[in-house]
Amino acid sequence: MSTEALAHTDPYANLAASYDRLAEWAVTEQQESARGHMADFLQAFWEPGPHSVRRVLEICCGTGLMLSELTRRGYTVTGLDRSPAMLEQARRRLGADTTLLLSELPEIPAEAGEFDAVISAAGGFNYLSEQRIDATLAAVARLLPPGGTFVFDVYGAGFFAKLFDPAEPRVMALEMEDTSYIWTFTTAADSAHFDMAYSQFHRAGDGIEGRAGGGAGESWVRTRDLHRFYRLPHDTVRRLAAEHGFTGVEVHDNYTSAPSGPHTLYDTWTLTRGTA
Repeated sequence: MSTEALAHTDPYANLAASYDRLAEWAVTEQQESARGHMADFLQAFWEPGPHSVRRVLEICCGTGLMLSELTRRGYTVTGLDRSPAMLEQARRRLGADTTLLLSELPEIPAEAGEFDAVISAAGGFNYLSEQRIDATLAAVARLLPPGGTFVFDVYGAGFFAKLFDPAEPRVMALEMEDTSYIWTFTTAADSAHFDMAYSQFHRAGDGIEGRAGGGAGESWVRTRDLHRFYRLPHDTVRRLAAEHGFTGVEVHDNYTSAPSGPHTLYDTWTLTRGTA
């Protein structure tokens, strides 16, 4: 028997408990960079900077995977996310001593303080329209000292070409031992945005960490959420970054030294706040 849970205004409310396993799958099957590789890239980028990086803010921090990686490397971290469910998972991972803030971009609470660097990993910026990107870059610039850096990644041209077809929806499915997923990818008629309808099936009563196996009398819960993405063209990011005083703006192919190109799945942007 199957029942359906209504979609939540927080698109990660129904996914938070299984997010870490999906992140592993994205690394092994969708060529997303592992958090350790991301951290290696960040350290290499930060080391030649004008001042040492100790305090790092991650916006769109999710379940704290990146924060945990940076904490192990000796950084003092703060996380910000709009999803209470994701922050609950982050709290379990990071403990009570890590500052975690509930806020929706472009709002960054004043109590966040100042930081040597700001990051955003795993495509969180694709949820923001150009207007909200503009406002978020302004907020980030206010947090950083001259020479401070902002690194974030977004889905690249290759990602949208792979998964979104303007002519018809594309469907992808994943089955794990105790949870199954179906993604339906659709494109707006004017290509202004891209929608991913996300269906998840898990055993009722057992939650995401349910028993392996299955029986004829078991009940399953279906949840369905909508994730709306926006493409971020390179010229748009460069223009907005310059308007907010960022210099040395570069875009890389998925946390490597290679430049991003038309087939890049994940763009990695590096920005430095100007000294003027």
